[in-house]
Amino acid sequence: MEEEREALQQLKNSINNPQISAFSNWHEEDCCQWREVECDVSRSVVKIFFQYVRTSQNTDDLWYPDATFFAKFKSLQELHLRGNSIGGFKSADALDNLKHLKILALGDNSISDDSHLCWRNMPALQVLDLRRNRLEGQVPRFICRSTSLTKLILSDNKLEGNIDACFGKMNSLQYLALSHNNFNGSFPSLLFKNLTNIKHFDISNNPFKGVIHLSVFANLTKLRYLAISHVHDSAIETESTAWLPSFSLDHLKLADCNLNNRSGNTLPSFLSTQYNLQSLDLSDNSLIGNIPYWLFCNVSTALYLGGNRFTSSFPSSRRNMSSSLSVLNMSDNALQSLPKNIHSTFPRLLILDVSRNILTGNIPESLGEMKQIRYMDFSVNKLSGEIPHTITSSNMSGLEFLDLSKNNLSGEIPHTITSSNMSGLEFLDLSINNLSGEIPSFSAPNLRMLILHRNRFQGQIPLQICQMEYLHFLDLSNNNLSGELHPCLDNVISFTSESYSNEVYPWRGHSDEAWTFKGMDVSCNMLTGTIPVQVSRLIGLNLLNMSHNLLTGQIPASLGDLTRVELLDLSYNKLFGALPSNLTSLEFLAVFNVSFNNLSGPTPPTVAQFSTFDETSYFGNPNLCGLPLPRKCKQADESSKENAKGQTEIEGSSSHKISSSSSSYTECESPIWLSLTILVYSFL
Repeated sequence: MEEEREALQQLKNSINNPQISAFSNWHEEDCCQWREVECDVSRSVVKIFFQYVRTSQNTDDLWYPDATFFAKFKSLQELHLRGNSIGGFKSADALDNLKHLKILALGDNSISDDSHLCWRNMPALQVLDLRRNRLEGQVPRFICRSTSLTKLILSDNKLEGNIDACFGKMNSLQYLALSHNNFNGSFPSLLFKNLTNIKHFDISNNPFKGVIHLSVFANLTKLRYLAISHVHDSAIETESTAWLPSFSLDHLKLADCNLNNRSGNTLPSFLSTQYNLQSLDLSDNSLIGNIPYWLFCNVSTALYLGGNRFTSSFPSSRRNMSSSLSVLNMSDNALQSLPKNIHSTFPRLLILDVSRNILTGNIPESLGEMKQIRYMDFSVNKLSGEIPHTITSSNMSGLEFLDLSKNNLSGEIPHTITSSNMSGLEFLDLSINNLSGEIPSFSAPNLRMLILHRNRFQGQIPLQICQMEYLHFLDLSNNNLSGELHPCLDNVISFTSESYSNEVYPWRGHSDEAWTFKGMDVSCNMLTGTIPVQVSRLIGLNLLNMSHNLLTGQIPASLGDLTRVELLDLSYNKLFGALPSNLTSLEFLAVFNVSFNNLSGPTPPTVAQFSTFDETSYFGNPNLCGLPLPRKCKQADESSKENAKGQTEIEGSSSHKISSSSSSYTECESPIWLSLTILVYSFL
């Protein structure tokens, strides 16, 4: 035991840049009490957990642990070294002494070749995890010698060429993951027919050539998980020959794989025999026709059919069918209608996405009976009528995401959508519709995104928006809103904070970049008054657009405090006075526009980001001078007299200037702004 304790200390001391929290209890005399170590009843070390124990993730700052340290653990069964920027082992052949090692986990490191992994024989090794490394070229030869493996993970590397024939001899393999590599040869069908014990098989995201016939897996009776998605250079066929599978799958992923494009783009018929599917992904294959009702029965949890050309999808109400699905994605198809009884057909849905179809008619009232729903996306369709009050009732108190944008909806926003019934709502997009009336007072304290642009809303901006402390993105542009901007906007904590959310949202499964982008767009309205000085406290904003309004007064010098802003647009207003020179401190500014106002005096110095802006940023301000404008500035005393004279003239002619640019108000579209808006929404 003392020898093993010393070996552990040597191993710890060899780690450069260790985590402060790692090894915090290594002052104990008994090494079996150490958090990163586990012993058996004889007090021998059998498991070592050195996972993510280094602070440095710099790929140039690698760690090469000495394998002779590990060789001293004669009873070692599991060695976990994930996430330490390991480049390989020194004296790797010493690993041959680990005769009892069953699990070797080396994922999330920086191993680029097998020169530092070249062991000859570890007879007990069952699990080898090398995911997310930098392995290149052919499959390392030492892997072919590991014939006792039951689980092999090589995903997320740069392996290429043909898949080695040695895999066909690994008859014990139950789990094989080769996804996200560069295997570009033909799919070795005969090779994998021999893996009779395989349960989990994933070769997604590889540029295989030729046709992959799914019938080669027909006799793999133990197969439960099969993934061959995103194989763009090949095609998967299920209908080329008559076959019956002997497997019963739990999960099948055949997304974006040119599925059956040689046999009429039809739905795979063998799916009718798969009664235990928990998840099925056939997205992005241009499949055509109707979806048979039995598919909704055969898949119990998650069904992804987006990116196809299905024209009819939902089971007939006459069948009285009730599906157990919790996730249903049928976006990007040619669906024309929704069933009126959708609540009874899918009573357990958490996520429903039918966006980008050609749905017509009204939104079904019965959606309000879907009590468990958390995510609904009906965007980019042809739905009409009013938003049903039922979909914002107390029955849907768990709703977090609602997107009804780009339809033909009319009427007012239901007041129930803004009541305490919807306190969990985090995302609301009603943009590009024909909604009218006033924006109701919101009671949505958890709202992150509120997008209402291009409707016909009027009245003032609700004061309650100031209470949405988590708001990341506010878009009220292209409406008929009036009144003044509220000074209380600095109550929105997210706008005044430079920190970003890193939450994982259940409908995404990963951190969403859109939630880290903060912005406010109130452009193309009829807002009046001055720019509140409190706006300068919104230091978290990346984007601020107040263009095409009737704002007056001077530009606050404190706007130079918005150090993270990338777009600042104040164009087409009635602003006057000088441009603050400290705007040049906005080092991330990529788009700047103050055109068509009544500004005077010199432009900001052409330094930093301001050296990248041309005269279009300043058009329509005849009393501005200095680069990049052609008009040079005069001496200070002479210039001040002219500015005063110009101000008098401007004050008497401001109405003329606004009317002369009225065409800009009617169209009110900024191509630059639209492109950035598209960029933001593309994350969603």
